[in-house]
Amino acid sequence: MSEIYCDGEFYPADEAGLTFTDRGFLLGDGVFETLRWQGGEARHWPDHQARMRRGLALMGLDAPDWTACQGALPRLAEALKGQTGVLRLSVTRASLGRGLSVEPFSDSRVVMQMAPLARMQAPHLIWVKDVCRNSASAFSQFKSTSYGEMIAARHLARQGGGTMALIGSPQGHIASADCANVFWITDERIYTPALSTGAMPGTMRARVMAALQQAGLEIEEGTFAPAVLDQASAILLTNALIGMMAAQSYHGRALDQICPLRDQILALTCAL
Repeated sequence: MSEIYCDGEFYPADEAGLTFTDRGFLLGDGVFETLRWQGGEARHWPDHQARMRRGLALMGLDAPDWTACQGALPRLAEALKGQTGVLRLSVTRASLGRGLSVEPFSDSRVVMQMAPLARMQAPHLIWVKDVCRNSASAFSQFKSTSYGEMIAARHLARQGGGTMALIGSPQGHIASADCANVFWITDERIYTPALSTGAMPGTMRARVMAALQQAGLEIEEGTFAPAVLDQASAILLTNALIGMMAAQSYHGRALDQICPLRDQILALTCAL
């Protein structure tokens, strides 16, 4: 039976629950990270820990006992029976009332759970106009439990016949997908949005860029209008769970044509 770890204790997954007064539920008052569990470890734990620390500090949330969290992972992973899994680590402010003014750095709740990693199909991408990444906000730099905008973006993409949304900055520049960073290839050149667009500083994004640069492949980071994607021969998505994946289509235009540079990139990044 799968279990959930909460504040140093383990609970059966079908019995665990948070109170309705938990501020993570009421106000999205929390921070989370999602990691890939593979080969008996949480992949790239230090990178995720560093990003979470930044979010916790901004929100005035106590950091978890990192050693205790890591020590709990093997028990949580038992239910996976050797499968690759998804680890979710969440920290909320627990039950400290409904208002905005609370005592900082007090009574944080730490929750961890694992589930098998579902196989993801290559996405059909749709540009969504009604949701954007707020490039002026520090909240674009970590994962807050206030994730309603990305859920809405995915909903709008599905309404438009796609399976994943591409979203922009307030200025209309390409920023990211709803759950991933984005790269694309046009005329044998590689492009990706700058973090100044509000794109999440993805842990996998950083490793992909380092791997490509080490292989001698140049990446142009910048601000780009969504119209440039109409000429892209490939669009690539990356996050900690999927690694790197090529999209199937963009607004119904198939992206499965021959593209040696796309295949080279996928080969270079498959083990990250």
